[in-house]
Amino acid sequence: MPTTLSTERRAELDGALASGCQLTSAQLAYHIGVDRKNAPKIAKSFGLEPEGRHYPWRRIWRCLHNTEGALLPAHLVGLKDRYPGSVLLAGVEDLEVALRVPLMSFARMSEALGRRSDTLSKALREGRETLPFPLITLGPRTRVFRKLEVRLWAEEEIRLDLPKALGWTTPAPEQVEGGVEETEGSSFLDEDPLSADPAKKAIFGQFAGPKQKPAT
Repeated sequence: MPTTLSTERRAELDGALASGCQLTSAQLAYHIGVDRKNAPKIAKSFGLEPEGRHYPWRRIWRCLHNTEGALLPAHLVGLKDRYPGSVLLAGVEDLEVALRVPLMSFARMSEALGRRSDTLSKALREGRETLPFPLITLGPRTRVFRKLEVRLWAEEEIRLDLPKALGWTTPAPEQVEGGVEETEGSSFLDEDPLSADPAKKAIFGQFAGPKQKPAT
């Protein structure tokens, strides 16, 4: 979050996300890591509209994560069958719960990969490397990542490859100011690395390793 939260407030927000109940704008802001006042604008830019004053998870999954909550249980079973030796997957009992935690910033993602955020940002921008997992672009300097997805690749070289939302294409978000900056003093990615030259999609630069196939 852009502002410092007390331990009690953070625990309260974590509990709200874990519960699976509809989110208030403040709780949605905590999930995606932006200022509370900007959460509704960012949500709207993704086609995510509230029901009354709350955001249901079925819409959050579809609009922000481009997946379907109903497909996640079977996807987890498929992943565990494909990667029976995965310690991380063995610890996941409910994929929805595991994905409802706050998203990671670019800086935290870089740290998880053992990289400097400014160096990685430049390599991605110049097309010398690509990421082995998708990113969620919330604004001109705000791109975030699913924690489990990053950990699976960083620690076990497993791609989460969430099932796509049925009949849904996530709209390109409008340029909404006020999010968390990707890295201090660094230029932001000019384009999504995963939409660059198709020949680069399978390279992953420094992240290359034994290729894992997604669960089917």
